[in-house]
Amino acid sequence: QVVLYSTDFGNTVGFFPTGWASSNTINGFESVVTSPSTGYSGASGSINARFQNTGIAGANHTLTFDNALSTIGYTDIRVIWGVRTTGTFIQNVTLEWSSDGINWTPCPFSQTPSGTDWTLVNGGIPIQLPAGAENVSNLRLRWSIIVNNTGNYQIDDLVIDGLLVSGGSSSSDYFRSRQSGNWNASASWESSADNMNWIQATLIPTATAQTIVV
Repeated sequence: QVVLYSTDFGNTVGFFPTGWASSNTINGFESVVTSPSTGYSGASGSINARFQNTGIAGANHTLTFDNALSTIGYTDIRVIWGVRTTGTFIQNVTLEWSSDGINWTPCPFSQTPSGTDWTLVNGGIPIQLPAGAENVSNLRLRWSIIVNNTGNYQIDDLVIDGLLVSGGSSSSDYFRSRQSGNWNASASWESSADNMNWIQATLIPTATAQTIVV
């Protein structure tokens, strides 16, 4: 599996990373440093996204990721994140994916019990997205929770990965930026095996790249 995108939710309280949007930062999802992540491999231990669960009971609030994440050249798209629930949090959390931002499809996964300290969601097993999430130019994800004014749900250290299909980028390719944007989004990059013929990158550059030009 190749990491297509990852985030630890940045380093500025009150502001989500590029491509993230909360429908209501007062009553819904907010960027906080409260109860930082710990206890699982890769826990960043700082800012995270917390569902405040306040305001009008029955209101549905969302957290959306929409940052030109390309899955072109990849199959077996999966997502996983760190999660923490307080003892009184009892709602179900809905995860959906979309290729157009209009039509959304739920992704089933195991709900995290109330009162669970930081751990990886879905029992530590990456959540498998359906085949429709493969080979799209902009994969979007959306979390939604209905307010009941009792308890909190926190998200941190999200990772989206996929299985590279032959013909895509290689980690040892040459890389150059194709637009301003998120370093951790493959759509921001082009890659080349020979530094002459370029394609839209299907993964992000790392230390194994021949060169990285911004």
